[in-house]
Amino acid sequence: MNAKLQRAMKTNLKQRTLSLQNIVRSLACLLCLLPVCYVNAQSLVPGERLVWLGTSAPSDQETLALHDALRQAVTGRWPESLVSLEQFITNYPSSAYLPSVESQLGKVYLDSGRDTLALQHWEAAWAATKDIQGGPGNM
Repeated sequence: MNAKLQRAMKTNLKQRTLSLQNIVRSLACLLCLLPVCYVNAQSLVPGERLVWLGTSAPSDQETLALHDALRQAVTGRWPESLVSLEQFITNYPSSAYLPSVESQLGKVYLDSGRDTLALQHWEAAWAATKDIQGGPGNM
């Protein structure tokens, strides 16, 4: 090979390597952002937020358990991934988050074609909030 062709090949290889490095760096940056988005997920239903009801705030452990369950639900395949939120309901039966979780699960199950489950969750949300006189729990 002549020297000119070799230089051209080296330059081309360097440019491709730099382009590949830039792509890898960009992907690494994007992957670093993904966990933050999912950890901060606060709802199953777009435009809605999970809120707690009552006079005392839930414990940090309970809040972390809910966020973990939400992360699993959001990142998994629906409706199978909703098991994590069903487990939250079982593990925290008196949670101040429960009416909000039940209500959103009702919406998600309805959208998934699981009408019976949707009604069960909405009935549970209504039963938990029907006697609240004011505030965010008054539906």
